[in-house]
Amino acid sequence: MALATYRDGAVVDVGCAGLASVEFGVPIDARTRFDIASASKQFTAVSVLLLARDGVLTLSDDIRDHVPESWIRRTPSSSACVIPPACRSGLPWWASPVFR
Repeated sequence: MALATYRDGAVVDVGCAGLASVEFGVPIDARTRFDIASASKQFTAVSVLLLARDGVLTLSDDIRDHVPESWIRRTPSSSACVIPPACRSGLPWWASPVFR
């Protein structure tokens, strides 16, 4: 596990515990990358709902207006489509070069 505390956009504290590789005894450090896969879907859904509540977007907006990286999908996708299981979002696969 790795945890960072931020204040005003700057890292205040970093804590790490556990092993990145049990087989080789490699500890987790601040540079360890984690494969979060589907764990972020809930946060994305809540973020979109909060933005809709605050009037920043509507659930019927074309997601490409807000996330240009969703170029991979040629047909319009609404902002509601990032809320599983509404539909597939059109966002590139999480491990694609777009996110590296």
